[in-house]
Amino acid sequence: MIIISLATLLWAASASGQELTFLNLDANQITMNGADWRGVRRALPQRSSNSATKFHIVQIGDSHIQPGILSGEARRKLQSRYGNGGRGLIAPLALAGTNEPSNYRFSSSARVAGKSRLMSRSWSVDNGVTGVAVRFGGSTTNLSIKDKSGDAFSSVTLFHAPGSYDSAVLNGATISASATSQWTSHFTLPHPSSEVTLSSLPCTTAFWGAFLLNDRPGIVYSEIGNNGATYSLYNKIEGFAEQMAQLRPNLIILSMGTNEAVGYVESLESHLDKMVSNLRRTCPEAAILITTPMEFQKRGGRGFVVNSNAHRARDIIMEYGRNHKLAVWDMFSICGGDGCSSKWIANKLMNPRDHLHLLSAGYELQGMMLGDALLKAFTARNL
Repeated sequence: MIIISLATLLWAASASGQELTFLNLDANQITMNGADWRGVRRALPQRSSNSATKFHIVQIGDSHIQPGILSGEARRKLQSRYGNGGRGLIAPLALAGTNEPSNYRFSSSARVAGKSRLMSRSWSVDNGVTGVAVRFGGSTTNLSIKDKSGDAFSSVTLFHAPGSYDSAVLNGATISASATSQWTSHFTLPHPSSEVTLSSLPCTTAFWGAFLLNDRPGIVYSEIGNNGATYSLYNKIEGFAEQMAQLRPNLIILSMGTNEAVGYVESLESHLDKMVSNLRRTCPEAAILITTPMEFQKRGGRGFVVNSNAHRARDIIMEYGRNHKLAVWDMFSICGGDGCSSKWIANKLMNPRDHLHLLSAGYELQGMMLGDALLKAFTARNL
């Protein structure tokens, strides 16, 4: 695996004529706000040990997270240091009719009879932890899961609405599921593989996603990203925090605020507090990291103007972190603060069509910076 460092990226940008001096890399660290992350450091895998320790990270976010580019860069950076414990949670986003990361694929021979997305006005299919749900037509279906990076996994945990996933057929043999909760069914594979097809699964139960693990120690970095997502929308999913607990997170990263800044920024704090309170109740051992949105623009007059609510969202999140002793990664300031959106557009990092989403290079840059900030926090002596 080739890991591109942040320094290499900045050098390459400079060589191609890009001036990224607007980045505030001195601020690229996690503000702890009195949060105790000593348990985080103790839980990290040690390559010198024979332990099969896995460290589970779950990043929850919006359309900036859904493509898996930002989280993918952070994943690669952390796994290069601590080892690869598995792909983690993946969602049937394409089957639900939306974009998904390019490094995995779900497919089925059965037709999709029903689907729901987080932003749907009504959820015709019971929605779950990934924010999307599909239901297949017929009585049973086969479900193919492929890690397109070629990374082999040794177990698959299916996330689904309450129902029966007692067994499946794999390569002509029936394998029994170990149901760890009403929302999950765990299948241990006879041998590691980067692609499996589980057959004879029931079609009456809504399917939400799959959690892929290997037999090695290391970082398991899952992303849950949905276009248009807000804290309030995730809070509407019944049992969301309880389902999150099935992922056994050591660190939960909350990355929203952009859509609140588009809509009703005044309600951001109350919805953020509800999610944090629920996650602290169901995942008491997990550390929580909140990230701020960066500056972006909105249509105004004959062109675009800076959306000042992005700065307001940043300030709300920073104050919430201070008041509740929660760690914060201030992406707003790190990306350059006020006025930086025009520079991100000029340097081909932000989408010039909507002045809100980033281009792939922009998400890669943010992922590298997040990975660097996490590595600093993980290795800090004062944790």
